[in-house]
Amino acid sequence: MEERRRFFRIDDKVGLRFKVVTEQEWQHFKENGVAPIPDSQGVACPGLEQKISKAIEKLKAISVEAAEVAWLLNAKMNGLVELIVEDATLSDLIKSMDVNISACGMAFHVIQPLQSNQLLYLEITLKQQDEPIVALAKVISCSESEEDTEIPERYLVRIDFHDIDHDTQELLIQYVVKQQGYLLKQKKHLK
Repeated sequence: MEERRRFFRIDDKVGLRFKVVTEQEWQHFKENGVAPIPDSQGVACPGLEQKISKAIEKLKAISVEAAEVAWLLNAKMNGLVELIVEDATLSDLIKSMDVNISACGMAFHVIQPLQSNQLLYLEITLKQQDEPIVALAKVISCSESEEDTEIPERYLVRIDFHDIDHDTQELLIQYVVKQQGYLLKQKKHLK
């Protein structure tokens, strides 16, 4: 029996950073909007990150705007650290990954297997978008890829977006439809 999809899906390349989060971190993000720092590319100083997060949380009680600025500055510093540590270029700050994406979920390859029902914090940067989409997701499944096993990302993880606001979902719908139209147009010109 063929699965009925809620939205169109496309294969695409997006910028993606993610972090496995606990139920507490998930709830904290939903309630306060303070994001856990994505560490799919490695955080240089996890102990320091915890101290900064606690300090930002205290600052939030005094001024939400100041806490947001502090969080943004910390995220910017983490990006600069990654540049220095990895001797990377600016475009390498967010890893570009091949994904299968829709407005309700995504599939992509990872190095380490993830468990079903694990919770993820995601930052997804779509083509021609400056700001990443921030989303919470739940792992639906993770299996060893049947594709070329010589690549380090050998596990295919499938996720469903959760607690995604209407505007973000609408942005994803428009993006997928636009990209699908572009791909169909390209395919038509190749014939």
